[in-house]
Order: sequence, then C-alpha cells, then structure tokens
Amino acid sequence: KIRLTSTIVRAIISIGEYDSTQICLFGGEDVYIAKRDEIKRRRLESGLNKKELSLKAGLPANAIGRIEKGESEQTHPLRARAIAEALRCGVEDIFTETKGA
Repeated sequence: KIRLTSTIVRAIISIGEYDSTQICLFGGEDVYIAKRDEIKRRRLESGLNKKELSLKAGLPANAIGRIEKGESEQTHPLRARAIAEALRCGVEDIFTETKGA
C-alpha cells in the first residue's frame, strides 16, 4: 500500500483514469458524514434531481442517490467539496467532518 495525499488524488482524477470512488485513502485523512436531509432539501430547493446534482458536481450519476439513501456512509473531502460547490453552500452546511482511521 502507498499513502495518497489529496493532491495526488486530484491529479489522478484530473487525468481521467479513475474517479474518486475507485481511490481509497488511508492514514488519517478526513472524511465527511452527510447531512442527508439537508443535502436533499438544498437539492430540491435548487430544482435539481439526484442525477443532475451528481453530474453538476462531477460525480457518477448515482452518487447523490447513494448518499441520500445512506448507502455511502462516508464521503471523501473532494466529493464533499464538489457537492457543496454544486449546491452553492459550505461543506459544513451539508457534511459533518470526522477524522479518518
């Protein structure tokens, strides 16, 4: 195993070989727990369906659906920021930060 920093992950994702669902970070990286009801409320307020928000955030089409259903318990910081930017809010408005293992 190798330790991947957020900078390395962004570089890997930017070249299009992987998306953030395929990269596992370990060793103390922060993770975020979704405030599912708040994400849904803001998504609906923005007039977006789940797929539209996922794509607007640059995520796989089913990402927001999985988060809102609670199928994805933890969200990587890059994804959390992308969702917050797509919803035009702060990460802390829709996620609770926690330290990774």
